[in-house]
Amino acid sequence: MFYLISFSIATFLISFLPKLLPQEFSLTLIVSVFLLFLFCLIYNKFIKTLPIKIFLVIFLSFIGLSWGSKSGQTLLNSQLPLSQDKGQFVVIGFINGLVNKQANRLSFNFVINSIENYSEGSSFKPPSLKNLRLSFYGNIGSFPEIDAGEHWQFLVRLRSPRGLDNFSGFDYKAWLIENNVSATGYVVSSTLNRFISDFPCTIFCIIKRYIVVSREQIRSFIFSSHLSERNKAIISALTIGDKSGLVKWWGDLSRLGIVHLLVIVYFVKIG
Repeated sequence: MFYLISFSIATFLISFLPKLLPQEFSLTLIVSVFLLFLFCLIYNKFIKTLPIKIFLVIFLSFIGLSWGSKSGQTLLNSQLPLSQDKGQFVVIGFINGLVNKQANRLSFNFVINSIENYSEGSSFKPPSLKNLRLSFYGNIGSFPEIDAGEHWQFLVRLRSPRGLDNFSGFDYKAWLIENNVSATGYVVSSTLNRFISDFPCTIFCIIKRYIVVSREQIRSFIFSSHLSERNKAIISALTIGDKSGLVKWWGDLSRLGIVHLLVIVYFVKIG
């Protein structure tokens, strides 16, 4: 347990560094400590004054630093580069999670299966974009029927994750990166936007689609009941983690002291 704690603390410390450690540097430290440990075992020196457990703690700590740096770099590499900010792309993927339907906008998470550059004069192709937060703007009645779990092709205009540099407020950029969102953007009106009914799907994709569709069906059932709008929103938040209907009553729920329940459900929700 103590070794696991040392590994976890070292990994967690990466989040406090101003920049990620170079991968070569962290690997060099791991190899150096490991070689020193082997040297002490072979020649049986310093073992009595410096127990083997201390070597293991140091070794696992450096592994934790290396693992944290590698994971952080992988996460940053999946973001849309600033050089392609506001670029247009044709993306194919599926709607991951519930679709937030408002009077003049749809918003949803989109998992990319393939992406192509559509901007004129650019041959750049994003190699590792994964998840998008998209909006679809329009008037009431003009939206296509977009539901959870469906596969679509969209022409989108994307922006790199960004937020206000306000240390006392919510860091939206950090929240996007923590949730592995590669870019935000909106769907551009185009004939390229179409529903894909025969998209080949893996077993993982089928399971994921089943989960998000089930959540959508549960939400539709709740909001088709005869309860008040506030009760519908609360039940939907407590059962499937859908907080989209709670905006008008968030202050009342804070005064009642039950916001923490909604937050817990949101983080442990399926999907």
